Amino acid sequence: MRSGMRVGGRAVGPRGAAVAALLAALVLGACGGGDARYAAGGVSFAYPKSWHTVVPATSGPGATGGGTTSRVGLGIDAQDLAILVTNRLPAPVTAESFGKTEDSLAASLAQGARQKGATVQGPTPTSVGGMQGFSLTISNLPLGGTTVTSRLVVVLQGDTEYFLNCQATAAHADEIGSGCDRVLATFGSS
Repeated sequence: MRSGMRVGGRAVGPRGAAVAALLAALVLGACGGGDARYAAGGVSFAYPKSWHTVVPATSGPGATGGGTTSRVGLGIDAQDLAILVTNRLPAPVTAESFGKTEDSLAASLAQGARQKGATVQGPTPTSVGGMQGFSLTISNLPLGGTTVTSRLVVVLQGDTEYFLNCQATAAHADEIGSGCDRVLATFGSS
């Protein structure tokens, strides 16, 4: 056997060696993509290393008065990304007011999407980093000459509302979907 190698204890020829090297590269490439870490403004989470900052981190006065709002968007481009908005509310949301706040916010988001011709599924109860909230899926939402599907996740903790919008065109739905899952699975607040 010329210029062969051993794979799994067996001798293989040049073609077998090339196939083994290609498979190893594919496996390492799939596993080696890895994650990057975002940590600022009292939150942290992992996201795909291939993503970049699309919406630079900003912070300023909130629309509700008395609170602040911060925002960051990470992803592929302006249509395919995950945007996290953190709102510091003027007063804590109590266990008694949680349901009413959640219902009002979900209804407002759904109404706005439907007015643009989108389809809305949910709200569905969810939990992120030990915080309770809800999620909505908005399909066929017109945006910049194309349509996107958005997975909106809203969780509340005390005087803080975390709003994550993972939106994607059909071409990048799988990548944004799996990246959004990473963000949600690793999300933490301080």
